[in-house]
Amino acid sequence: MVTAVGLEVQPGIIVAVATATDPQNTENLRDVVQSIGVFPSATCDGATLNVEDDLAGSGIEETFGTVVSQSTHASLYAAISTAQQWPVELRFQDRDGNRTVGRVLARIIR
Repeated sequence: MVTAVGLEVQPGIIVAVATATDPQNTENLRDVVQSIGVFPSATCDGATLNVEDDLAGSGIEETFGTVVSQSTHASLYAAISTAQQWPVELRFQDRDGNRTVGRVLARIIR
């Protein structure tokens, strides 16, 4: 279960972060590749910019890496930088095949 999603604004880049927990209180999220996609517009139009990473464990905030670079997506960087939240698409699963898939509004972290 994804418990928090954020987009962290840093100089020149925006980094995706997320926290997920396993409802069965096991570590079966660990080392399973997860995906976060950032929409190129606040209205969810267009294909998402995706980042993937594995989780170190349940309940730990993970950095997924740079999802938007100001040098390649200047208008998107500017839009996210001034927003309070932004739509993202999540594709998370655990080793047992339980999935969390859907669109949520990520909080913007400055």
